[in-house]
Formats: sequence, structure tokens, C-alpha cells
Amino acid sequence: MKFAKFPYFPLAFFCALAALAAPERIVFDTDMGNDVDDALALSMLHRFQKEGKAEIAAVLVNKGAPEAPVFCAIQNEYFGNGSVPVGHIADGKTPEPGAFAGKVAAAKNSDGSPKYPLPERARGGKFPDAVKLARRVLAESEDGGVVYISVGFLTNAARLLESPPDEISPLTGAELAAKKIKFFSVMGGNFAAAERAEYNIKEDAKSAQIFAKLCPSKIYFSGYEVGEGLRFPQSALDEKTRPDNPVNEAYKLYARTVNGGKSDRHDRPSWDLTSVLFVFEPELFGVSESGNVSFDDAGRTKFSPSEGGKSAYLKIPEGRAEKILEKLANAAAYEPLN
Repeated sequence: MKFAKFPYFPLAFFCALAALAAPERIVFDTDMGNDVDDALALSMLHRFQKEGKAEIAAVLVNKGAPEAPVFCAIQNEYFGNGSVPVGHIADGKTPEPGAFAGKVAAAKNSDGSPKYPLPERARGGKFPDAVKLARRVLAESEDGGVVYISVGFLTNAARLLESPPDEISPLTGAELAAKKIKFFSVMGGNFAAAERAEYNIKEDAKSAQIFAKLCPSKIYFSGYEVGEGLRFPQSALDEKTRPDNPVNEAYKLYARTVNGGKSDRHDRPSWDLTSVLFVFEPELFGVSESGNVSFDDAGRTKFSPSEGGKSAYLKIPEGRAEKILEKLANAAAYEPLN
């Protein structure tokens, strides 16, 4: 048997080719302020954008609190991406500010000036409608050119799919999604204990039902069980970020709430971070067989295997948890000022 001879290319050549790959264009949909893993997940995206792996096209907020989009804008500005638009849902679930978003937004320097300045486009507290912003981003994107990451309630995603043609696009939201979205990466559901409703789904089960029914694109769910066992090491923030990094500050504020005010130390589950990491390093995870996902009125998850199904859920392969956690910690503990 003869073997064809191929030219030898050093590893650096292939690394250079990988670096030239087009960045993933991301729509990030978050309930920022309910849990601090949202802030860590957004930090990961800013790091990946710095590394040329991601382009954050928009941040959408599916939490009703007005402080939530303000925190997102502050985080974008701190990480050098203040031009990223932030959309908000005016009547979203959980309208309370939460443990950290309002406090970080209101923080002052000793001279009374804002500790965390807002980007110019976010001053005045006015943010565009999240669904309108999503439609605009999709309409302006290449076919199959967007990955939609949802790490909160599926309110915005459901309303996007239900949206009618408008001045932005003659396509319905479902048609835009089918044409423009490569896949959805969703933190939601419980695939290990289906009798237990997961928070993101339970809080707006109706929207989750609509999303699961209408979504025309592939959906990868990272269920409760995936991030629950991956405890983010707070020490990574201590070692790699400044004390006045807004994510570091938010993490400590949230930890105090979890600990009843007694301590600002807590290794939080990495739920939302897994949905981000999967987009960029899918080979780290196991993926279930294809199927269809539905949710009942209480938010409980049902997965029905089907060869032509549009959904799958993530798994952590045996012996892989430590490596995944290391990747999450390195990506999320990001300090742009170092």
C-alpha cells in the first residue's frame, strides 16, 4: 500500500489558521442581577472578544429591573466594549434589583463621582426594546451568522419568535431565527431530575413553552445538573482581577446575600458559564441524542428522543469536570486593566 506524501506543517501554522477563524457573532440574553453567574458569563464573552473568538453583537436583558441593563452597560464599558448595545424588557419577570446590580450602579468614588461610568449610549437610563434590538441584529447579520445565548428567562426569545414583520425586516421573528441563527445555547431545564422545575424555566414557563414549540433552530440546553456540580472558585477572581472590577464587587455582594451577610466568600455554581463555554469549546462536553424538549405549566422538563429532533442537552463526560472548571475560571476571571 502506498501513502500519499503531504507537506509538513508545524503546529504553529494550524494555530495561526485557528486565530484567523471568524469570531462567533453573539446575542447574549440574560437575567442579570438575579444571580452573579450572569456577570461571570458576560466576562467570558468579553475575554473571548478580546481574543478574537467572539463578537458581542448585543446584550439583551430579560429581567424587569431597570438596574439590570445599567449593570450590563457598566460591565461592557469597563471591559472596553461600551459600544455594545443593551436592550431591555420593560415588563420582564423579577423587577426587583437583586443583590448587586443596583449597588454597583450606584457606587461612588470619594469625590462623589460615579465609580463605574456608563457608556455614552446608556446615559439617561434609556435602553432600546430587547426584541426590537434582537430583530435589528439578526436582520443585519449574515445567514447562519449568529449564536443566541440565553442564560435567563426565555421571555425575550419567545417574543422574538412571535414577533411580526416590521420596519426592520419583512420576516417574522421565527423566519429571522431560521435564517440567521446558527443555534441557541440555553441555560435552562433539568434533564437529570425532570420532576424538579429549573428556575429560569419556572419563572416564565409560558415563554419557555412558546420558545420550545416555535424555535426553528437547533437548541443546546445546559441543564441545572451541569453547572450545579461546577463550583466557580472565587479565588480566581482574587488572584486575577482588581478589587474594583465590577464583577469582583458584584460577586462579593452576592456572596454576602447567600451567607446572610456574614461573609463575602462563596464558590457559586457555574450554570450560565457552561452555556457560553459550549459555544467556543463544544468538544469539552458530551451531548445527548437529538430530541424534542417541552415544558409543563410548572416548568418541569420533558425530553423526548427523536432522530429528527431540534434539541439536545449537555453532559459532563466522566473525568472532564476539572478541566471544564479550569477553563471556566480562566475565562471568567478576566481583568482588562492588567
